[in-house]
Amino acid sequence: MVKEEKSLSAISLDMDGTLLNSAGQVSAENIAAIQRINQAKIPIVLASGRPINSLTRIGQEWLQVPIYRIGNNGATIANQRNQIIGQSLIDEAVVMSVAEIAEHYAINVNFSTMNKWIHFTHQTTSAAIDEYNETLDEYQVHTVTQFAKLNADIKNPVMKFGMKILDDVKFEQVRKALQNLPLTVVESDAHFLEAMAIGTSKYTALKRLAAIQGWSIDRVLAFGDYENDIELLDNVGFSVAMGNALATVKQTADYVTVDNDQHGVAKVLNYYSQYRNLPWL
Repeated sequence: MVKEEKSLSAISLDMDGTLLNSAGQVSAENIAAIQRINQAKIPIVLASGRPINSLTRIGQEWLQVPIYRIGNNGATIANQRNQIIGQSLIDEAVVMSVAEIAEHYAINVNFSTMNKWIHFTHQTTSAAIDEYNETLDEYQVHTVTQFAKLNADIKNPVMKFGMKILDDVKFEQVRKALQNLPLTVVESDAHFLEAMAIGTSKYTALKRLAAIQGWSIDRVLAFGDYENDIELLDNVGFSVAMGNALATVKQTADYVTVDNDQHGVAKVLNYYSQYRNLPWL
């Protein structure tokens, strides 16, 4: 029996652990597969916790195809012309509460703004530090007082923050504390928590992008590997988990491909390019 062709309105690709291999590179096999998809005029969306600028560079320098970008786990959306068409910001009072949690638990936090990073590095010495430090790409703050002064001097709207916590007990304590705030909290890698404004995710961003572009979300194919991909994989028409994905991600997806070091993305896209169908249909 001939399978019914399953046409796609767009393809959404997670980056780390999915399109990127363990060395942080896009393999030649994945690049070639994406370029074939582009020739078929199927839009490519890079959806990641990474900032928009990082996704732009991957698209231009490695993939060399026009791309849509969902950055900061859905907090920023950019079109193929590199125009920001959607943005979600964390309330300033909530950001200060996060800094207080970081100070209380003696952990470091990276806050993402549109143009800079704010690194909250917990002060481990008794020496008083009165001023925040600014470099070309980032601010360094060590206390909640410094953070408050930075925000008073220069408004830095925060889109996302991340924190790596190796202590399992402290990890759960901090996660619970963050979940009491109006935030969307996800684990995007082992021991790594990220959070955006409440209601912000890769899926909500893709749904917004699809509405703008006139895509059917039921015809979107999405790839992912970690907790921050689950909602997206569960709500698009077709979903693929990587071989290296969490067990919960594999349970959510329609299909499990090989891992990111074996060009799992290319395996599925090449099948589609050849048969205009998907391997599990």
